Amino acid sequence: MITCWILLGAVIALAIISIVAVIKVFISPESKGKYWENRPRIFCNEGFIFDVIHLIFWVFDKLAIINIINHFIPRRSRRYMAVDAYIVLWFSLELCLLLSIIFSCYTPRENFSLDYLIVGILLWRLIGLFRVWVFHFVIAKDWNPISLYRTLILVFIGYIEITISYAALAFILREHFIGITCWQQALDYSIRNAITMGSPNIGAKDSISYSLLWTQIMFVLLFLTAVVNRIISRR
Repeated sequence: MITCWILLGAVIALAIISIVAVIKVFISPESKGKYWENRPRIFCNEGFIFDVIHLIFWVFDKLAIINIINHFIPRRSRRYMAVDAYIVLWFSLELCLLLSIIFSCYTPRENFSLDYLIVGILLWRLIGLFRVWVFHFVIAKDWNPISLYRTLILVFIGYIEITISYAALAFILREHFIGITCWQQALDYSIRNAITMGSPNIGAKDSISYSLLWTQIMFVLLFLTAVVNRIISRR
């Protein structure tokens, strides 16, 4: 019950802030034009695949709630503070969810509507992390962080978020796996995927479990080959 109220309160607060920011961005002509300027061009380089991917993720980046909110924060330092607060909020919610599962404050399948809500929130956050990592560390040409150490810490927090999120998803959706019956097995499954890419005692049963497995492996490969390499290369 505590988990439900925490999640609901956080979602409502973020939704109210987001609605106000979205209205200002999409209704005000001046703000709308300024926010959507500098759109990436297609067919300006050799080939077009990179340009198309860049445009797609540029649109996703512009639709991100935190970027819409930051558009109305005048000072750059406060924008970084807003990003830090946003990440801490997500990390706290995911940590509360994990602790609620561990101490049996929240048990999946007792309330299906809450299960769907949590799965949807976790998937939304994972999509957001994927967008940020790809846009900033793979296709961005002019990435200029305020601090490499701050960036490395935030990326590491994001990687812990991914591990916690997949552990929670595996436990909530445990009927789609072979070998997951308790939260310890779900957490072990996610940690092993995050470190060694696989658990010998747990297997995928259907498309849902296979999707979770391969997307987490995708995050691992993205983290090792692009994110860390990009940060280290800028030192």
